[in-house]
Amino acid sequence: MRLGIAILAAASVLAIACNNETAESSAAQEKADAEDVAAVETANMPPLAEVDLQPIGYDDIMQNPQMEGTGCSFFASDEDPIAILGSDIGFVKVNGDVQRMSPDAGSAEGPAGTRSTYDGREFSLRLSVNESEKEDGEGEGYFTAPASLVVVDGYDRELTSSEGRVGCGG
Repeated sequence: MRLGIAILAAASVLAIACNNETAESSAAQEKADAEDVAAVETANMPPLAEVDLQPIGYDDIMQNPQMEGTGCSFFASDEDPIAILGSDIGFVKVNGDVQRMSPDAGSAEGPAGTRSTYDGREFSLRLSVNESEKEDGEGEGYFTAPASLVVVDGYDRELTSSEGRVGCGG
């Protein structure tokens, strides 16, 4: 009887030791797996693209009549706008080419029917307008306000950003 109890106790100790070893090895395996996944994700991450938003000039607007109408134009300086954003479409100019951007219907609504996010093929725009500091603009229903524009890639990495002002109305 005592021998049976001793064997049972020894088996219990061995089972506990195996369970502890399994838990420790399982945690180590999970950590190693997480490190491997991070290494693969890093290896497959493309380099950051260079995006230089250029001013959209009068000729560009004349060639794209959809740029006219209600919406907002983002100005990084006193020059021409670098983004023209409406309720149905947005525009930027990169490397001399005007690119169309689609408003993200799931993003917050902005002034003059705009959205806070516009998506393109290679990057997205995020517009933040400080409407609490808006000032009346030229004409009825027009206003200007401080704003920021951030360009991010498909991995949500910031490619460029700019502080400026928006002119909104229509």
